[in-house]
Amino acid sequence: MHFVACNLRPARAGALCALVVLTVFAGHPALAANAPMRDIVAAVLKSGKAAQLPPHLSLVLGLGDGSAPIAVRQAVLRDGATVRVFDVTTAESPAVVMLQTNERDQTTRAWLMAANGKPLQAVAYHAGDEPRRTPPKQAATEAAAELQFWTGLRNRGATARPGR
Repeated sequence: MHFVACNLRPARAGALCALVVLTVFAGHPALAANAPMRDIVAAVLKSGKAAQLPPHLSLVLGLGDGSAPIAVRQAVLRDGATVRVFDVTTAESPAVVMLQTNERDQTTRAWLMAANGKPLQAVAYHAGDEPRRTPPKQAATEAAAELQFWTGLRNRGATARPGR
C-alpha cells in the first residue's frame, strides 16, 4: 500500500484517494494480530510522510509525558471539511493513532489502537476545549468504523493524488 496526502474532490465522488502499491509487512510481530492493520502500518511506515504527534495528544492518549512531540509516519486523506489521519509512531514497537477532524465544526476524535484493532484509549475534543475520554463501547464502535475506512481503501481501486 502506498499512502499520500490527498484531496477528495466532489467531481470525483465515489473515487477515493487510495492505496496504490501493496507492501508486505515483515517486521513488528506485535502487529501480526490483525492483518489489515498490519498492512496499513507497514505501508505508512514505508511511504508515509514524516510528522509529529502533538505533545498534548500524546499525553492524553498515554503515549508520552506531554513534554515533547512524538515522531510518526503519517497518511492523510481529505474529503471536504473532513480530514482523516493514520499515524504510526517510529519507535521500536510502533503505536497507531487514528484521527478524524471536522474542520467546519473544529472537532476531533482520536483513537490509540492495539495491534488487534481495538481502541486502547479514545478522546474527542473541540478546538480550545479540554479533551474528554470516549466511553469504551462508543470508542469501540467509532474506532471499528474508522479502521474499516482505512482497511477498505485498498479494495476501492481509486488512484492516489498528491496534495493537501
